[in-house]
Amino acid sequence: MKCDYGWIITKDYISEKCGDKSTVGVCGPREMSNEVLSRLKKGEGIKFRLYDDDGELYLEGLQIEGDSGEEGSFAPLDNFGEGWGGCTELKQYLDGKWQTV
Repeated sequence: MKCDYGWIITKDYISEKCGDKSTVGVCGPREMSNEVLSRLKKGEGIKFRLYDDDGELYLEGLQIEGDSGEEGSFAPLDNFGEGWGGCTELKQYLDGKWQTV
């Protein structure tokens, strides 16, 4: 079943620093609808950032939360950031400032 939320990575601060393969363009979850993916690729959505437990910025991207509540809100962290880089904090750019979700 397709879901109404998703995310895409637009900036990879860690790979740039280390010279590793970039994660820019990685998106998810697998169940994301084609409509949500299309909107993200057009630049729609809420800006987000993922940080590790030392407060180091790892990734930046866009997300569409859909109507799924916390599952959609935390999807970039839960679906990718935790497993890929050990990220523990998600911030969204809301009302002109970065706010922890």
